[in-house]
Amino acid sequence: MGRKPNDEKIEVVNIRMVKEPSIYSTEKIRTPDDVMRVIAQELATYDREVFAVLNLKTNGQPINLNICSVGTLDASVVSPREVFKSTILSNSAAFIAIHLCESSHKWIYA
Repeated sequence: MGRKPNDEKIEVVNIRMVKEPSIYSTEKIRTPDDVMRVIAQELATYDREVFAVLNLKTNGQPINLNICSVGTLDASVVSPREVFKSTILSNSAAFIAIHLCESSHKWIYA
């Protein structure tokens, strides 16, 4: 089998963050309760395991929320690459990792 001209072509790709509808908050994050107050409504829409990253400015104000993984009923596979990607692209000073499991989901929103 001979090589086709396109076999040696190198694809040019871009890595970008895509904006989703916003969660508005000017609240500074200082405690776990602050985190849940800011993102509880968003996470309430999921019926499976979720692993998310909340990226923060130096003053603790949220920059964005990245849902890294939506798993099954009782598992969520997460890669460090997915965790740190939005943190780096956001130039965030800090991040909070959030793991929401179905059993906790019911407790948080009961």
